[in-house]
Amino acid sequence: MRMHTAFWDGAGFHVDEALASVYLKESVRCGSSHGVLCALRTQDLTPSVAREMPFASTKEAFLNVVRQADSGDAFSQYVVGNVMFWGDFLTIEGEKEADKYETEEDYDSYAYPIAAKYYEMSFDGGLGAAFGNYRTIYESGLADIDDDTYESYLKALSDIGNPLACSDYGKLLEDVYDDAEGAFRHYLMAFERGDLQSAYNVGVCYGRGYGVDADPDEAFRYYMVAAEAGNANAQFQVGNFYFMGRGNIGCDYAKAVRWLTKAYENSDDGWEAAAELAICYQDGHGVMQDDNMAFEYLSEIEDRVNEVW
Repeated sequence: MRMHTAFWDGAGFHVDEALASVYLKESVRCGSSHGVLCALRTQDLTPSVAREMPFASTKEAFLNVVRQADSGDAFSQYVVGNVMFWGDFLTIEGEKEADKYETEEDYDSYAYPIAAKYYEMSFDGGLGAAFGNYRTIYESGLADIDDDTYESYLKALSDIGNPLACSDYGKLLEDVYDDAEGAFRHYLMAFERGDLQSAYNVGVCYGRGYGVDADPDEAFRYYMVAAEAGNANAQFQVGNFYFMGRGNIGCDYAKAVRWLTKAYENSDDGWEAAAELAICYQDGHGVMQDDNMAFEYLSEIEDRVNEVW
C-alpha cells in the first residue's frame, strides 16, 4: 500500500498538511514501507506510530523499498534517492553509520552518487519529481554527472512537463544556445504547469521581444503574477512600470513605492529599487517627503557602486 500524496504541496492539489499527516500515519499502520520512509522524512513517524507498523525496524521497511526500486519501480527509486539525499539513511542505520562521517560534506560525498543513480532510474521510468534534488547534486560536483547526461535528463523531464525542468531548460536554451523561441516556449510551459516564478521569465521575454513579439502589457501581466508569488525581480519590474508609466499602465507613485519597497526588502541586491525609492522619498512622490529615507536609499546605491569598483 502506497502512502497518499494528494495533499502535499507541489502535487497540484489543495494543500492540507494535517490531512497529509493523517494519511501518512495510516499508511504506516497498514504496512506501507513507502509510508514509513515518507513519515520518517516528515517527522510523522512518532514513537507511538512506529510501534504500530508491521516492521521490525525502519531498516526493514527501507530494504523492502530498495528491493522494489531495484526491480524497476520508479516511485521506489525516487523514495530511495530521497532517503540518501536528505540523510534519513543515517537515522535508519543509527549512530554507528553516522559516526563514519565527520562533516555534512563527507556524508554527501558518499550519499549523493547513490541518490543520483536512483533518481536517474526514476527519470528513466517517467517520474521527474526528484529533479530539484538531482540539480543540487549536479551543481555540488559530488557525483559523476557529466554535462551531457545532465542536459539529456533536463530535456527529457521538460518534455514530460516537469515545471522546474521546463524552466531550467528554457534558461539553458537562452544562455547557451540563444534559442529565443525555444526558451520562451519552455518558460511558458513551466508557468502553465504551475511554476509561478517562471512568470517572471515569460514577462522578460515579452518585455524584450525575445522569442515572441514585444508586448509591454503582456509583460506587466506576467510580472504581476510572479510579483504576487514573491519574486523580487518581478516586484521591481511592477514597481518600475508604475514609476515610469509603461504600456497601458499609467504612472502611480503610491503603487510604485509599495512594489519597489517589496523588491528592495526581498532582494539581496536591491540597488535598482533603492534608486527609484530614493527619488520618491526625495520628491514626495507617492509617499510623504523624507530626506532621511532618501539618503538611506542613496547610501545603498553608493555601497553597490563601491562593491563594483
